[in-house]
This record gives sequence, C-alpha cells and structure tokens, in this order.
Amino acid sequence: EEIDKIPASSNQETVPQLILGFLRYFGWEFDWQNLAVCIGRKQAGKEGDVYKTTMPMMTGTDQWYVEDPFDLRHNLAGMCSPAGKARVLGALRTAYSNLCNT
Repeated sequence: EEIDKIPASSNQETVPQLILGFLRYFGWEFDWQNLAVCIGRKQAGKEGDVYKTTMPMMTGTDQWYVEDPFDLRHNLAGMCSPAGKARVLGALRTAYSNLCNT
C-alpha cells in the first residue's frame, strides 16, 4: 500500500508496445540456455543478465531457470519438460504474431 514510494518509470512505451516487447523478447531473443529469468532484480538489459551458473540451484543448459521472487532458492521452471518448454515458446510466438497482425 506504499505505491507512492515506487519511483516513476522513464519508459514512454504504451501498454500494447510493452506486451509485444515482452512476447518478442521471451519468444525469440532471450538466451534460455545460459540466462535465468529474475523478475526481482533491479537491472535490465544486458547489464542485468543473470547467468544460470550463478544461481543457488544449479541447472544444465537444457533446463530453464525462472527465479521465484519470494524464494530465491526456488526455480519455478525446474520441472518444465522439453514439451512444456516448446508449448510455452510456441504460445509466446503465436501471441506475438497474432497481435502484430491485428
């Protein structure tokens, strides 16, 4: 309930632009083999990249790592199967394509 303490963003993109950027980034650009998704980190872009090898729960290049913002030792994607990963990537890419064509 202390929303007024959150610093204002300098980002000028619209909500639709942000959604498309999210879908494009995680559907095509994100390096799932080497990087971890860490939504609680304050850094963004290449300077904010977090390599899976630095995370508390080690994982191989074939496994995704999505850090739990409430339990930093928990990999939310730790049990995601190859088929599940393919479905997630497919859904991100399909949503991006569908939204771009509307």
